[in-house]
Amino acid sequence: MFKPFFKRISHTHLLVISIFAFILSGTGLYLYSYSMLKQQTYNALTDAIDIDYHNRKSIISQHSSYNNSHYNRKIKRYKLVTADSIYHITFKDSIYTSTADKYVHQLQMAKTSYAICPDELAQIFRDKLSAKEYPSGIIYRYKDHAQYSRNDSISPQTAYRTPVKPVDFLGYIRIQGWVNYDFLAPIRYMPYGLWYILILELLVIAGLSGVIYRHSKQQAPYPEKQEQVPLSEKEEEQASYPENQQEDNKQSVSTPILFDWDNKRVIIQEISYKMCKLDMQILSMIHECNDYFITRQKIKEEFWPNSINAEHNINTHINSIRKALKDTGYELITIKEKGYKLILTDNPPIDPIQ
Repeated sequence: MFKPFFKRISHTHLLVISIFAFILSGTGLYLYSYSMLKQQTYNALTDAIDIDYHNRKSIISQHSSYNNSHYNRKIKRYKLVTADSIYHITFKDSIYTSTADKYVHQLQMAKTSYAICPDELAQIFRDKLSAKEYPSGIIYRYKDHAQYSRNDSISPQTAYRTPVKPVDFLGYIRIQGWVNYDFLAPIRYMPYGLWYILILELLVIAGLSGVIYRHSKQQAPYPEKQEQVPLSEKEEEQASYPENQQEDNKQSVSTPILFDWDNKRVIIQEISYKMCKLDMQILSMIHECNDYFITRQKIKEEFWPNSINAEHNINTHINSIRKALKDTGYELITIKEKGYKLILTDNPPIDPIQ
């Protein structure tokens, strides 16, 4: 079942399908690599926020009696007392007390001189990134008031922005990172495993191309017969002169050739010559269209349109026709890149032996 389907598709079609599949696969891997790069960027922002928090908290601990207690137990509810009101917070899932304290401390430090500094956080964020060569920065918001690292008014419009990350219970403090990646970033930072997939696909395409090429060579056992057919002395002489001079030295056919299809004979100037039916058909085609050259492709389309041995068959019958016309006063010439044409020679026809 596979072989008939394979024969219906040419090797060119198979190669195009393989390349198209490689392009689709490469596009998918590129998008996957870009999604991994964005996830790594968000992870770098999360790590930078934690490092910045512990740096500021350690400074406070050295100069004050700031609560530095951590408990390795989980809580479901938390009571937060602020200058404005008291909040009773219930978590969807239990969290560690140390995490809950961190949310409270971030809110408390935001109201003091130990609030988050966008420039310092941006430097930590850059250090945690894999792609450090790309411009990056931080957008810090406290109660909808935005501050940008390095006094930027806004991040580049083409930059990738991470999801906004709240760092306190009330959502007053929100932080967002941005990196201005270019088109080549996902390719430069593509994981090695994805590169191995692409290389493997290229090897498969190369192997498939080689198999298809060998298959096409096996299906055409005589691909070079046309080049290997030896030229006659007259053809070699023609090939050594310009085409215009060749045509001037030869006279086109003016005397008709009669075809006796029933007896498989051609009659030239009242002399008959034996010839097989297929040779007669090819000769008739060339003779009828003698105002211009008949190409090999035209002969192939007329007699062997789907044969894999068409080139060999053409060579065989052309040689047979030339032998049959040897003593008739006619000659079947070949002009490179033009085709075949029937011409008169200076030799008169000789009555063949019956």
